Amino acid sequence: MTKFSELIGFAKFVRTAPGVDIETIEERRYSGDVLQVIGKWREGENANSNLTTQNRFSFISDPYAEENYARMRYLTWMGEKWKITSAEVKRPRIIIAIGEVYNEQTIGTTDTPGNNDGE
Repeated sequence: MTKFSELIGFAKFVRTAPGVDIETIEERRYSGDVLQVIGKWREGENANSNLTTQNRFSFISDPYAEENYARMRYLTWMGEKWKITSAEVKRPRIIIAIGEVYNEQTIGTTDTPGNNDGE
């Protein structure tokens, strides 16, 4: 089985003014197994087709990931940020699936590597 060690981006909301919250990203590194790699070309509005995936990954979770799995936004894979389309908690693991390239719409990011060496 193929292994991975990549960054996962978690959404955090920062209050910048009364009633104004901005989504930022906190990245944490996780390691685990690549369960499935499938890519397909999807015709889009652009002249070129878009690559989408049905890739699935499994990693040993930590308390932060278990408490914030619904805030996972992307997984860095092969040099790109890919949008997380699902997250399934199956203790002690979390299984995530990715779809298309993540469209970064955040104002700032915070890079906080996790202490999870996974496997």
